[in-house]
Amino acid sequence: MPYEVTVEPDQQFATEGSQPLLWDIYRPVDAPGPLPVTLILHGGGWRRGDRSRMAEAATGLAARGYLAIAVGYRLLTDEVYWPAPVHDVKTAVRTVRARAPELGANPDQIALVGYSAGAHVALLAAATAGSASVFAGGDRAYDSQSEVVGAVAAFFPPVTKERIGSMLDLKPNAAAQAAPLEYASRGVLPPVLFLHGTGDPLVPHGPHSLAMFDVLRDAGSVTDLRLYHDLPHEFVRLPGMTEVTVHDVASFLDRHLVHPEEFTTALDAAKAEWAARAAAR
Repeated sequence: MPYEVTVEPDQQFATEGSQPLLWDIYRPVDAPGPLPVTLILHGGGWRRGDRSRMAEAATGLAARGYLAIAVGYRLLTDEVYWPAPVHDVKTAVRTVRARAPELGANPDQIALVGYSAGAHVALLAAATAGSASVFAGGDRAYDSQSEVVGAVAAFFPPVTKERIGSMLDLKPNAAAQAAPLEYASRGVLPPVLFLHGTGDPLVPHGPHSLAMFDVLRDAGSVTDLRLYHDLPHEFVRLPGMTEVTVHDVASFLDRHLVHPEEFTTALDAAKAEWAARAAAR
């Protein structure tokens, strides 16, 4: 049975410059803790959108036993420059670890769940966790805390240097640094789940989620891919699709973040059984 969910909105978790950073906490009532954490990042092309758009997804994940936190990050303006969103997400990860006891969070079970531009930021934050030279700016709240996350769920993310360079107006070197696909073969990413519609005209699935999935798989990384027939960008707004995708995300995180030993034991047994059956044919 799903848990009842309570919401703690507009909680300040840090300050960047003079701008407070806020998040909304969705908490499963009476779920045994410490709780696995999903930090949920909205889309909007890095320049629009806000965390309130993540209410349905956050409620769905919290109902499944996660401490679901919809994170606000700085939007790009004439006064806020790239890569401010990446700094803010890394700050959110460090803050969860620093404040884990009061939040009721498990600091060893933190995942990023991002949508569109938020998925791009999630992948970059995960790929460059702890880097001393890449996206390491910002005010560095709780600097001693690790930025490493245990998994990422990326909904329809732009990942190529060509697309990122165009969308963020970056020069080639900066575009390559900001392109998640450039990190896929390096073994620096945790388990990644991609979710993408095959009818996406803004960020086509082939050059983006599918391409990065292939590179990660060839590099021996843990990755899954969910393709949804003929669905457009931000297909989660369609009836029933948030519920379907929240189930997919929770299942992936349960296997690779929350109960990996249990799943690995069952997987090894299943592989041995099927290998024996195949050998007996």
